[in-house]
Amino acid sequence: MSNSIVAQQVWMPAFIGNLHSVNVGLNFVDDSPVVVSAGSAKILSAGSITAGSYTPGTDFTLMDATVTGNTLTLDQKPYWAVGIDNVEEVQTNPQAVANLTREGAYGISASIDAYLLGRYTSAITANKLTASAGAAIDMSSVAIYTKIVAAGTALTKAGAPMSGRWIVVSPETHARLLQDTTYFVRASALGDMVVTSARFGTTVSTTPGFVGQIAGFDVFVSNNLTTASAGANAYLVYGQGKPIHFASQLGEVKVAEASKQFGSIIKQLVVFGAAVLGPNTGRIGSIYVVNA
Repeated sequence: MSNSIVAQQVWMPAFIGNLHSVNVGLNFVDDSPVVVSAGSAKILSAGSITAGSYTPGTDFTLMDATVTGNTLTLDQKPYWAVGIDNVEEVQTNPQAVANLTREGAYGISASIDAYLLGRYTSAITANKLTASAGAAIDMSSVAIYTKIVAAGTALTKAGAPMSGRWIVVSPETHARLLQDTTYFVRASALGDMVVTSARFGTTVSTTPGFVGQIAGFDVFVSNNLTTASAGANAYLVYGQGKPIHFASQLGEVKVAEASKQFGSIIKQLVVFGAAVLGPNTGRIGSIYVVNA
């Protein structure tokens, strides 16, 4: 039991594969290599650079790139743990490993997804779309298409590129989009190829959560959006490119003897952090809607 050796080469690939296969938020993160130590990561973010007009025979002016060093705290620590009778027997059974890691990864993925999609709070005020006085927008009286168009306008005014725009909607909003036969381009479950802005060949089967396109946005659906009023309202999240900085440490799968029981405990801890930094605050936003 406690002397069992966990074959990391068996468990880790299965866990990572399952984690990425269902996570929507990871589509929009910048996880470029960073230095991770003592529960934090060092990340460099650059400010906007404007173009100058050169006059022959005169000195040009240097622009200030405003490169800023940021510390990203890895303060999120989801884990999974299950009790099993025999470690060696389980890890020599591919189906048993697949089943355990799938369920563990799905649970961890939901935690990461919810946190990433909650970073909309860092968006500039102009990118946070609501009804009057900050109330939720009633989709029964306002077409969702008009609000997605407004989201595109907000991104453009904030200087975000036209390509690579995306929006994550709730299952309820997705249901409304499916009834829109005028503007919504649906990606079928059969894998019909949808040529999208700067994402050629994107299909339901290749990108977690992807369901189609509308108003220049790739549309994703997630059950992990931030909600309010006991789930009656939801914050749809939209953006351009990969505005969320993300860093993580994936702990090894470990085994321990179960206290006061015959058997073992398989467990794994994932530590991560995410933030929207610098000009990226203009490349993400939210639409607050009545979730019905």
